[in-house]
Amino acid sequence: MKINLSGNGVTVANHLKILRTICGYYWSETTILSLKASKLSPVWDYRAEGLNLDQAKQSLIAAIKTRVSIHHRRDALQRDSLPTPGRYLSLFNQKKKSISDFISLFDSAEHVNRYTRYSYGKYNCQCRTFQLPGTNTKYPVTVRVDWTEDTDWEYYAKSYGRPKNTYSNRQVIFKTINKLGKVVELSYPLTTFAGAFMEKAIASYFGITKIKCPNELKSLQLADYFTITETNAINGYRLFKRSIGTVLWDYAILDTKTGTTYHASESDQLVSGLRKKLEAKLSHETAIINRKTGYDLGFCDTGMKQFCSDNSIDLDGSYTRSELRNIVIQHRAINHQKYRWELSRVGIHLGK
Repeated sequence: MKINLSGNGVTVANHLKILRTICGYYWSETTILSLKASKLSPVWDYRAEGLNLDQAKQSLIAAIKTRVSIHHRRDALQRDSLPTPGRYLSLFNQKKKSISDFISLFDSAEHVNRYTRYSYGKYNCQCRTFQLPGTNTKYPVTVRVDWTEDTDWEYYAKSYGRPKNTYSNRQVIFKTINKLGKVVELSYPLTTFAGAFMEKAIASYFGITKIKCPNELKSLQLADYFTITETNAINGYRLFKRSIGTVLWDYAILDTKTGTTYHASESDQLVSGLRKKLEAKLSHETAIINRKTGYDLGFCDTGMKQFCSDNSIDLDGSYTRSELRNIVIQHRAINHQKYRWELSRVGIHLGK
């Protein structure tokens, strides 16, 4: 009986089937070369494939070699996959070291709310890593700000001063490590380093959209991804802590008599900071209002940064009172709700 062959030519599997039909399971190159046409033709019509007897024999020999090559590769893969003495211990120690190194990096890093101490896109802070404490994951999470910097030296030749640096691919990178010792990375893209970009990135990391807050505490919450929790009330002051998800961010205080608020990274700085803010005065003859003006008036850095973000202005910019008033009026509702007391200190009154 002839074997029914299909497709273009004879496959390796069909060659082997032909050999098993003729020779059983024991064949060799010598056996194939000694085959007569009378034995091969009843099983395989090789002439229909355009082959003569010698070509048909060589085709069968090639099938044997292919089969042997496949078996060798399979055996080699099996050998490589077999555990060698000490291999599991080596992998375990490597995993243990990776996890230990990552935890050491986390422990040596600053809290992520310290990120405002550094400038991004101006100085090289790309290698600086911050810790994101308080997460619910088994292993710690680190945060890093990254970007791509391109230098135009042709601009340098024209300006006679310095090359032109452009920044792109701004992102906040979250990293953690899994139980196998592999680093897992998640990126949050940015359009700018202005405003509270880190807080927004962390809120996105936790999947926070909007946290509801009573209107009288909006000046404490500042941004709707913060959770406000009251911790104490004493001598006319209400003390709070602000969190993003499970991460404790900072502390805040509210003077119940005046409605004045103050934010600080440490709780023991609240009362002194608030008193300085209440006692500070600004001369109405001051022509320029900038970040230094805010510091002189005792404004907290957190509030100034969020004010600039809400009004789309530069934290390091300088403005006349008239310019600032025109900007504030464009977002009157949110400025009245959050910054009415502070704006009155610089001579901008939004009414009751």
